[in-house]
Amino acid sequence: MYKIILIVFLQMSFNYLFAQKSPDGHANNKIVKTINWKELSNFSKKQIPQKKIETSKQLKPAPAANKNVVKRAPEGILDAVNCKSFRGLNEVLVGSSPPDVSMATGMDHLVMAINTGIIITNKNTGYVDTITNSTFWGGLGFTDLFDPKILYDHASNRWIMTIVAQRQSAASAICLAVSQTFDPTGNWTIFSTDADPANVYWFDYPSMGFSNDKIVITGNMFTFAGTSASFVRTYVYNKLDLYNGIVAASTNYFQDASYFTLVPATSYDNVSDVFCVAQQNGSVGQLYRNTISGSASAPTMSALSTIDYPYAWGNPAGDILPQAGTSIKINGGDSRVLSYILRGNVGYIAFTGTYPSGSPSSSGATFASFNNSTLAVIDMAAFYDPAGTWMTAFPNLTVNANGVMLVSCSYFSTTTYGASAVGIWHPGDGAYSNAIVYVTKFGEDIYDRVFGGRNRWGDYSGICLDPSDDKTVWMAGEYATPRDPGPGASRWGTWFSKYCVDCPVNAVLSGTFTSNTLKKSEVTNTITSTATLNSGSYIKYDAGNAIILSPGFRATIGNILKAFIEGCGGADY
Repeated sequence: MYKIILIVFLQMSFNYLFAQKSPDGHANNKIVKTINWKELSNFSKKQIPQKKIETSKQLKPAPAANKNVVKRAPEGILDAVNCKSFRGLNEVLVGSSPPDVSMATGMDHLVMAINTGIIITNKNTGYVDTITNSTFWGGLGFTDLFDPKILYDHASNRWIMTIVAQRQSAASAICLAVSQTFDPTGNWTIFSTDADPANVYWFDYPSMGFSNDKIVITGNMFTFAGTSASFVRTYVYNKLDLYNGIVAASTNYFQDASYFTLVPATSYDNVSDVFCVAQQNGSVGQLYRNTISGSASAPTMSALSTIDYPYAWGNPAGDILPQAGTSIKINGGDSRVLSYILRGNVGYIAFTGTYPSGSPSSSGATFASFNNSTLAVIDMAAFYDPAGTWMTAFPNLTVNANGVMLVSCSYFSTTTYGASAVGIWHPGDGAYSNAIVYVTKFGEDIYDRVFGGRNRWGDYSGICLDPSDDKTVWMAGEYATPRDPGPGASRWGTWFSKYCVDCPVNAVLSGTFTSNTLKKSEVTNTITSTATLNSGSYIKYDAGNAIILSPGFRATIGNILKAFIEGCGGADY
């Protein structure tokens, strides 16, 4: 394709009150460091070439469902889902299982964090830098790192990443990193929080969310020899201080034994409160919700409220997920909440459930919503086959500016291998049960990786909004890759996919873009701009035909303007 790429740099320097409440308190923060990604990655830089998605046949529809929470089998891959896709981290590179795929996207980059490594790619070619977790977090002094999560804060244009350290140990800690700019290849501030000042419990399975002034990380607390969580602990950090490089000597925490895995919302609304959800009683279709209010330095946590859904669900315990060519099944995890998004005062959640709840025959990625103020239920649905020939699990979700909800998940069936998938619901579709699930990357071989007595798949999938337009969605999921010769040599891979939205034909851009503004405009034909780009703004124009800087356009020193003549679906550097 004929292309012209114009980059203009105008830059001098870029420079409880709960029923079973345990004592709340303060946890000590330790070892604050500034690290630079590029310096660390010099020792582990790799390139994973872009790979075009393979064409796959459409799957046959499942039998008609008798409940409206059931969906037909996945369709084949669509261009709208995989308008761009390429390989992410895989087991050949990092040598650990399972991966636990978390990912986020910023203005220029995708970042995937898994149990042993971190990958940064641009959005077009898949060129990457990779480093191990031990390298990135090494300055904190930990040797056992697991369960990573990463988010991108659209309002502040910062990356937030967490990982847990030193399981079953008095040294148990939560590690937290925030980028110092929108560029993940630059400087980060990293530090750790002592998970239990009394050295009786260790912290497992972090969930992370944020509001306009708080970052909240929650986790399940176990005794060193225990197999069941004793309670959930919730840590509250001052987000604005962290972005300014200030880490308090101690962090407030709350704890409660009434539930398991409390998930803070990732908020797209400009609110201070952080709302948290737990799945406690699926047999009656009930969720718990509470709120962290007050200032970031002196927060409070409300009592529990309930959200009552009209459908019940079961817990997908055991190796229940099917795969082709073998009687060996894959572990389904459990029914804990995996994702909570707050947008437009609506709470959107996702978890894995089994159906029907009393005597389940199938597992389904479940997605639901409710009014975030009144807790009134809006809708709920799940992707599964009542006959159990295909199932989905490990969902995550997001909602874009057009109200389109996308649910990333893993797909399993008796005729395919473990795959990456996504469900898509548009506002015009009506009930959530009208959403359709698509496979984004089919598995390629049998998966048999026993870990802790279970054939463990990754606990979660990745999905996120592109902040450049608040409409495009990127996904990252796990799939089974070809085995090495010999028994017990199953392997996994990860796959990036891009969901493309409707693209306008033309755009006329005006107004003033102030410092710290990051924005991309993309059209199929022509962009005409009379805008003023102030120092510190970062603007992208991408048009299929022409970019016209008309009289009145002004770009001051310290601004960056990047212009591409490719249009929608073209380069995204």
